[in-house]
Amino acid sequence: SFIGFIFPIYASSLGASTIQIGYLFSIFSIISILIRPLVGSLIDKRGRRTGILIGTILYTMVNIFFILAKDFRYLLIGRIIQALGSSILWISVNTYISDISDKTNRGKNFGILDQTMAKGEWMGSIIGFTILYNGITGDPFKLVFIIFLVTSLISVYYTIKK
Repeated sequence: SFIGFIFPIYASSLGASTIQIGYLFSIFSIISILIRPLVGSLIDKRGRRTGILIGTILYTMVNIFFILAKDFRYLLIGRIIQALGSSILWISVNTYISDISDKTNRGKNFGILDQTMAKGEWMGSIIGFTILYNGITGDPFKLVFIIFLVTSLISVYYTIKK
């Protein structure tokens, strides 16, 4: 959720025009619409864990692109990868939660998932805004994405190990 707040500012700081920033948001939706029907088939054939692993790896790649970004092209590629990662990861996670639940705990399990996501969004936003508005570094965007890269790598590690 933090990216939604800062992404237009970050894109603008790299020279993206208002129209290009609109493209960056639109491409996410377009790719998501196109890829999601294919994700169900993928995770049915290869498993939910495979989908979660692919999604976490793609999110890791997104942070690398955003760290290395020098212009609009990097951001565009990053957003395409982000849309792919989001689609694959969240369909896999939601399907996994549904698979391990029964009618007595399905609502509770999805509630726990939503609560965990909200906590992560809250923590990420606090970290990001603290860095952006306190002058901790001369390039706060890069530091934020480095921190998000580390958390993505931890996610990949836990997905592989557990």
